[in-house]
Amino acid sequence: MFQGFNESTIKYFEAIRQENSKSNYKANESLYFEGVKEPLEELYYELFNYFGTVDSQLLSSKRRCVSSAYNDARFSREEPVKEYFYIRFKLDKGGKKSMPGFFLDASLDGYRYGMSIYKPESKDMEKIREYFL
Repeated sequence: MFQGFNESTIKYFEAIRQENSKSNYKANESLYFEGVKEPLEELYYELFNYFGTVDSQLLSSKRRCVSSAYNDARFSREEPVKEYFYIRFKLDKGGKKSMPGFFLDASLDGYRYGMSIYKPESKDMEKIREYFL
């Protein structure tokens, strides 16, 4: 059961912000597991149970919904370790465009959550604008 994030969460991200390296991650790995990975997985399972009732077609693989500790090296060579974490649930339609989904993003600077459109196409965004207006 998700009990919230804790002091280890803050200590871990402060350490990574101070020195973003794989060796510093290894030195603070216990903080990562206690403060990020374990609470994030608990939250994922609670949200999975809820969002499964909203739409059974939402992507549900934990591996694809929950962030890992490392950035993609192809795009972030200077910062190998993520300074944030996320959970994302979106429709599993094999890379199609304009897929609705739900997200939670958090870092030392704050958090945000809500609904998002993944890979939006302009024609679909225009339909949404028209609907709201």
